[in-house]
Amino acid sequence: MRRPWPLCCSSAASSSPVSVEGDGPFMFALDTGASAGVIDEDVADQVGLARTGESRSVSGILGTGRVPVARVARVAQWTVGDVRLGPGEVTIIDLGLKKPGSQGPTPPGGRGTEP
Repeated sequence: MRRPWPLCCSSAASSSPVSVEGDGPFMFALDTGASAGVIDEDVADQVGLARTGESRSVSGILGTGRVPVARVARVAQWTVGDVRLGPGEVTIIDLGLKKPGSQGPTPPGGRGTEP
């Protein structure tokens, strides 16, 4: 069955609104070449993602090299628009996004990469 997938495009990146554990939506960058789904550390904390204790390296839209070892969490419930995704894992890293009340630009794109 085909379902619409909300997609926002700019010259910098494509992104989609993703709700995680019932919170959000948060804009996730769509990175079809990513080795794993990535979520910003602050967003993971906000939605209460429990870490699995596992660590892994990831590569993708964040740069040409590999991101240092990061933490992994299990997501039980997430949606892209009204499309429900099955449970999965995300890698949690500090994406350096602007925190509320801080100074500086918010990077284009989103809070994570492809779910």
